[in-house]
Amino acid sequence: TGSRALQKLICRDPGTQWLAPWLGAMPMPAPPRETWEGNPICQAVANGIEQIYQLVPEVREVHPMLAGEADECRFAMDASFWGPDLAFTGPTTGQYAEWLTTVPPSYAYDYYRKVLALISGGDKRQWILKDPTTHPFALRTMLETFPDARIVYTHRDPVSAMSSASDMMYWVRRWRIKGLTQEQNGRDQLAFFAPAADQLGQVLSDFDPARIVHVHMKELHVDPIATAEKIYRHFDVAVTDAARQAWHHLAETDPRSGHGIHHHKAVDCGFSATDVQAAMPVYWAAYQKRYGTAG
Repeated sequence: TGSRALQKLICRDPGTQWLAPWLGAMPMPAPPRETWEGNPICQAVANGIEQIYQLVPEVREVHPMLAGEADECRFAMDASFWGPDLAFTGPTTGQYAEWLTTVPPSYAYDYYRKVLALISGGDKRQWILKDPTTHPFALRTMLETFPDARIVYTHRDPVSAMSSASDMMYWVRRWRIKGLTQEQNGRDQLAFFAPAADQLGQVLSDFDPARIVHVHMKELHVDPIATAEKIYRHFDVAVTDAARQAWHHLAETDPRSGHGIHHHKAVDCGFSATDVQAAMPVYWAAYQKRYGTAG
């Protein structure tokens, strides 16, 4: 849905703080930024990421990750052993997946909050966090844990979004599940994620609209700076000169914000627009109402 590109852009604002994968993997008070590359733990996490890309080079093209750059905040939660990513990159059915979708995840979010507090060390700057593969499964708990949270809800045509996610997950899961086909993987991913997408809309229907802003992937691609300014304006946050300069620099030097080229088709993933609509009727209807078309 463009959440990674948007996060990478906003995190260039020096008035924000964000989670680097190496600190999420080994939580500690964040040392000075200029020391990270020489830190042996950061180097070890970077080596681990590179090993994954050596094994699954297709994922690097879609989601290039650096140990010391902003990325998904699930790294701060995985050690709690509650994490949808631990299911969707392996079997999406079975005892763990069942437990994951039924157990109250409040303990995992308590752990997550403590990890962020440890890393920030009292830093009062705004956290910019994102993980569309985690928080939709437990949005109510997340909002209870962080009652002052503000949400940037990124959107993309549901069929395109599911085929993109499914294609990326196939390259990971095929190493873990013998005989997995791209079509079966797509059906697995749709069945796993669709209920979370619908639940997300239901929870947000009662959410204060002043604390949420909606962004479509297309507007981010057309004008990333205007999109960032729209978000700040909605939340009544001043855009500093330093932030604007950093955003323009990223847009000029990395127009895709680190995204590689990703070719994917729903038909290859084993589902159709009708299947997606049937699996997530609440989100499908909400998307059509907001953007006019879906599928």
